[in-house]
Amino acid sequence: MDILFFAGHSYSQETGVLQINKTTTITLDKLKHGLKKAIENGLRLVIFNSCDGLGLAEALEELHIPHVIVMREPVPDLVAQEFLKHFLTEFSSGKSLYSSLREARKRLEGIEDEFPCATWLPIICHNPLEPPMIWKQHRKIITYKSLRAVFLTSLLVTTFLMGVRYFGFLQTSELQAFDRFMQLRSQFVISRERGDKRLLIVTIDEQDIQYQNDNYPNLQGSLSDEALAKLLKKLNPNQTETIGLDLHRTHQLEQKDSNFVNPYENNRLFIVCKAPTFEEDGETDGIRPLQGVPKERTGFSDLVADEDGAARRHLLMMNIPETSDSQCVTEQAFSLRLALNYLNKKGKMLTFEKEDAFQIGDVVFKRLKKRSSGYLNVDARGYQVLLNYRSLPSVDKIADTEKLRNILDKEKPLERVRDRVVLIGRTSATDLNLKDAWKTPFSYTAKSSQRFVPGVFVQAQMVSQILSSVLDDRPLFWWLNLWMEVLWVWGWSFIGGAIAWSFLKPLYLGIAVTVTLLTLFAICFGIFILAGWIPLIPTVLALLATQVVIVLRFKRLYIQSRNHLI
Repeated sequence: MDILFFAGHSYSQETGVLQINKTTTITLDKLKHGLKKAIENGLRLVIFNSCDGLGLAEALEELHIPHVIVMREPVPDLVAQEFLKHFLTEFSSGKSLYSSLREARKRLEGIEDEFPCATWLPIICHNPLEPPMIWKQHRKIITYKSLRAVFLTSLLVTTFLMGVRYFGFLQTSELQAFDRFMQLRSQFVISRERGDKRLLIVTIDEQDIQYQNDNYPNLQGSLSDEALAKLLKKLNPNQTETIGLDLHRTHQLEQKDSNFVNPYENNRLFIVCKAPTFEEDGETDGIRPLQGVPKERTGFSDLVADEDGAARRHLLMMNIPETSDSQCVTEQAFSLRLALNYLNKKGKMLTFEKEDAFQIGDVVFKRLKKRSSGYLNVDARGYQVLLNYRSLPSVDKIADTEKLRNILDKEKPLERVRDRVVLIGRTSATDLNLKDAWKTPFSYTAKSSQRFVPGVFVQAQMVSQILSSVLDDRPLFWWLNLWMEVLWVWGWSFIGGAIAWSFLKPLYLGIAVTVTLLTLFAICFGIFILAGWIPLIPTVLALLATQVVIVLRFKRLYIQSRNHLI
């Protein structure tokens, strides 16, 4: 027992007297033995909410009770009741004994018109050798009623939010969370990566175009056929096995002279075409590949962008009708063609072990469907996977780069191409206006001049993802199935409700909620570093919504549990 409370009538004599009823009184001398035992067992506070208590406090002085609260003079019943109510409310909420007494006395100011000097009546007598007393907070009351309330509330909140999520209303916010995780991962020391040394990118900028205008007449596009032929010679044929030209070639190839070698006959060179799109209003034109290049060395360059224009998905394969006017009927993406050509020489072949899923070597590429993790209403036609960008300072740091003009000016073949995939692409501002520039998950925190990334760097990220997953065991993105996600969200919703029920004081509840949210964020981010995309936004909403409902809807149960404590 920590607190002894007496309410009734009393008066001060030499020893202090408590009046039990109209005919029975008892002096404190007769209670001293019992009080000594109570003190030994932990008694720390005695409250005499009765009249004329100074004599009572004086009589208890020799017992060295840590704290005694008494009334100076005879006290009206209403004053005694109001004081006790306010004092216990403040004291049980975690405030100090003195602060609680001071606050209770202030509350009595409202009745001083009827009871003058009411605030002056309560006083506290403190043993200076004892530490200040603090109410022991019983934070958790586990009852069947409370468990049922939390269970049902969390279940209803989860059902509602997952229904809203199912119809795609949270997709935008979940993709933004995905981007934020991707950005943080690139800044996190543990998850930071290096560029892929298996790749080399030959860039073509404005100066390279001017260089070609000065040296190769009749330039069409960003790269002349003569410059390309010379470039292929410079890329040491004894070392480079795979070269990808990420430029659409729509012009008619002309034989310049007898010494001209058609660069597109080089079996190391892979080119791109653009597949047509098939919408409800009909087919839109694609871009046909250069005639004479076999289908096996042609891949579609199409990237799939989300509604905000960001490329988060990697389109690997798709079926294009043979009747398509564009004649871009290759079923494999440009990035996949390059990667497979590189991997086949290492004994890693593309196989279809399961229906609707393919693998290269031992690595299965999990297909992205219409509803997969944060994607709840996405066009998943073709074979798509999530694009796991490398954790780099910027997307264009994916590989080493060489400027076209620097290679063409070299007298000897380029040496640092052994066992590499070489990509050739444009980075000039003029060409980027031709829509070969893309937003990425890093665009929204990048400088305005760096928000759009040239397509050749995105293609390099895709090639690197395939090579790294097969050769380096770099994980591909994975996610939970629908029912596992429901259980995940419901579990955190239940935790949020339990926290709201357990912490009565707003300050403690706020701290608990903050710690819980930080823990949830850390878990989701930690899993993201391991290439797992776990729902964050619906989980946070479910956790907070359950807490709000518990506090508001079951306020009566809160008050009952609080009264039980007091």
